[in-house]
Amino acid sequence: MNNSELADLQISGFGSMPGGKYKSVNIFGRGKITGDVACDDFVINGSGEIIGKVSCSKMVVNGSGQMDGEVITSVLKIRGAADFSGRVNAKDVSISGSTTAKNGLDAHTIKISGGVKVKGDVNAEQLSSTGRFEIDGLLNAENIDVHLDWNTSKATEIGGETITVMPGTNGFSLLSIVTLGTHSPRLEANLIEGERITLVNTTAKIVRGSHVTIGDGCDIGLVEYKGSFHKSGSAKVGEEKKL
Repeated sequence: MNNSELADLQISGFGSMPGGKYKSVNIFGRGKITGDVACDDFVINGSGEIIGKVSCSKMVVNGSGQMDGEVITSVLKIRGAADFSGRVNAKDVSISGSTTAKNGLDAHTIKISGGVKVKGDVNAEQLSSTGRFEIDGLLNAENIDVHLDWNTSKATEIGGETITVMPGTNGFSLLSIVTLGTHSPRLEANLIEGERITLVNTTAKIVRGSHVTIGDGCDIGLVEYKGSFHKSGSAKVGEEKKL
């Protein structure tokens, strides 16, 4: 049976359905699916709970979703609130709402404009953030681009080829205007390690890289560098060491 012969699954109002293979799954009310699900498109516009593994081409959460098993998808868009108990494996991830991943996140590209909490590691080729993230583990990506618009973002360790942490998306924090400069979003990590590192408003115990620039608002315990090291006048660095 090919996908064109599969039926759609739609839950409107209150309903509970078994898992299975479907062409598309749509939850408009409050729906519960028990069992593994395989489909093309999986959309939650209301409140959905899935007790099982989800394999799909595209998952969109506009309402609230609770996924108790592993999720494997090409495209993941979170515009509402999503809670993942199993590991999440996706190609392209876009989060403008609120997301909790309790067993790690693997992706090719991750774009964050909302809020994300992850227990475990985050692995990607490209991560860009104008929102807020808390990662209880390693954030590992080839290119990491963080613009600090909102509250403090945290990761236990950060590793990548190019790591850039800058002020808000327009060169300043939007909240700092509203709060007359009293709001100062930051990035916090125990270790930041990469080839090319540029940081502002960052607190870290150790920063290690080939080419390191420590800018305004930084408080770094130790900088270890192989090639070049630059520090602005307002940055605080406890110790610097050339490797």
